[in-house]
Amino acid sequence: MNLTKVIYTDSDKRNLIKFLEGWEIIKPHKVKVSQVRLNRSLAQHRYYRAMLKILQDENGDTDDDWNIYLKKKFLKSTKEINGQLVEYTRSSTELTTLEFEDYMSKIRMFASQELGCYLPQPNETQYDYLQL
Repeated sequence: MNLTKVIYTDSDKRNLIKFLEGWEIIKPHKVKVSQVRLNRSLAQHRYYRAMLKILQDENGDTDDDWNIYLKKKFLKSTKEINGQLVEYTRSSTELTTLEFEDYMSKIRMFASQELGCYLPQPNETQYDYLQL
């Protein structure tokens, strides 16, 4: 039997405990508990692509060039590998929804302060980024 259950509330947790208490174990089973990591949403990705398009329209270069530039500017990280610190650029696909919004916030601030370009919040945009 495979059972996957995402627990959102204390009530969900209590229901799972009740289930486990009533479970007759005939053979050994393994139970694994891990935290759910919510990666950036499809709507966030589409909004991001719309923002890249605005940067392209306002400042030139392609939206892919802006993607490379912004990731390099705001998603740099370091990791120790073989005893050495190695610098790399994170992919936006591995960001959580909160990390991605922080990334977008940095981009909006950069565009405003450095480029004189206004990038609207997701609920302000004239672009229908959900349909891109």
